[in-house]
Amino acid sequence: MISIPIKEYIHNLIKESHRYQYTNISTGRISLPKYWFGLLKWIFIGISVYFLLYTSSFKSDILNSLITAFSILVGLLVNLLMTVYTMTQKLKEEPQKTVMQKDIFKKKANFFKQFGYLTTYAILLSIVCIILSILNQCSTTEMLPIVELVKCEWSFTPQDILATSRIIFYGLIKASLVYFVLDLLYIVLFTVCSFIDYLNGEIKDIEESSEQ
Repeated sequence: MISIPIKEYIHNLIKESHRYQYTNISTGRISLPKYWFGLLKWIFIGISVYFLLYTSSFKSDILNSLITAFSILVGLLVNLLMTVYTMTQKLKEEPQKTVMQKDIFKKKANFFKQFGYLTTYAILLSIVCIILSILNQCSTTEMLPIVELVKCEWSFTPQDILATSRIIFYGLIKASLVYFVLDLLYIVLFTVCSFIDYLNGEIKDIEESSEQ
């Protein structure tokens, strides 16, 4: 039986999508942040920590809406990914005789790589958000903010330790959900902006070729 290296696929997807988030397709320049995450991602982490410490459980209506929205988004992104795949097959027919044609081909190939990786990564994030939303609904009682634990009297009875562990566990799930939702919105917005930038470059290339 042939095993599918899912962990390797996911690791490669995360690595490449991270690189393409900091790649300018028009210039080919890669500007990776010094501390792994860019400023915006660190802001997302800060917001997640705030939700971890100072907010209680999400309402079930909000979580159900998120699950529905992410499920629809997965379907849309999968269809978009199949469309991009069809377009990449036509890329093989592109002429590569002149220097300009080779540059245009290289730019298109890089764009399809970026678009494919980021779209697939957005699908992965959507699935993660669905799972986290479901896990957030597993608790039958409302969880207190973690900061409230500091105000409580310390007790090391098995029952209190279990209750504290549950609050911390659901707090981490809640914070993770907030981060991944923000990251997903960022990826989708970045992909749209990258497409617009690529489209402007295509129009510029057409104008330059028509002038020659």
